[in-house]
Amino acid sequence: MGYVKKNFYINFSEELLKLTEKKIQNLGLKIISADIKDIMFPGELKKIFTQVVKVRKEGLAILEKARGETAALRNLANAANMVEKSPNYKKMRTKSL
Repeated sequence: MGYVKKNFYINFSEELLKLTEKKIQNLGLKIISADIKDIMFPGELKKIFTQVVKVRKEGLAILEKARGETAALRNLANAANMVEKSPNYKKMRTKSL
């Protein structure tokens, strides 16, 4: 858990404790801690979360494809430089075809 998330969690738990403490004392009980264990989001919010995850995955796939294309272009450029610097490579390449 990152610092921001952890800090938010602690503040949220403290606020929840403060809100419930007085009502619980009226029943003769003492509350020690308050935490949220399971949160159910509305359907529309779930759809938005799903879309965010989908778009993020698509973005990562596009980025990975671009990296692959960059690597391929770099390899072609390196091969072109080698052929330019040493004509023997070009002769070898044309003989193998």
